[in-house]
Amino acid sequence: MSPIDTYRVSVPGCGSVLVSGTSPEAARREAVRHFAETFGAIVPEDLVRDQAEIDFADLPASAGYDYVRRTSGKDIEAGQRVRLQAENGDEAEGWVIYPGRGTAYVHVWLDGADRPQRVDPGLVEVVHVPEFQM
Repeated sequence: MSPIDTYRVSVPGCGSVLVSGTSPEAARREAVRHFAETFGAIVPEDLVRDQAEIDFADLPASAGYDYVRRTSGKDIEAGQRVRLQAENGDEAEGWVIYPGRGTAYVHVWLDGADRPQRVDPGLVEVVHVPEFQM
């Protein structure tokens, strides 16, 4: 089972966002990044830190990877264990996470990383499909 969970982070006056993280605190950090990108400097980090409500969340039905599946032919879903093969031959492994709205990239939380990466679907090989997806 993936060590990455999906959380709904709600902030008064800003709304809510689904983010992935290894813990509620990691989800809070991802929400800060999201709100900063969405609203700019309007949302102070301490507002998200002090007033956010964080709850576990179920993934939406599409889980954001419909476009990747259509264009790459790869059956990518949040919660899968994947291996990345770089052009120089380097390899890394991690977990596919919920990307937010639809995306052309696969969002992967690499082992040992403190935040997710966006990866070209051509570099992704699924190595484990959790039982709940079979």
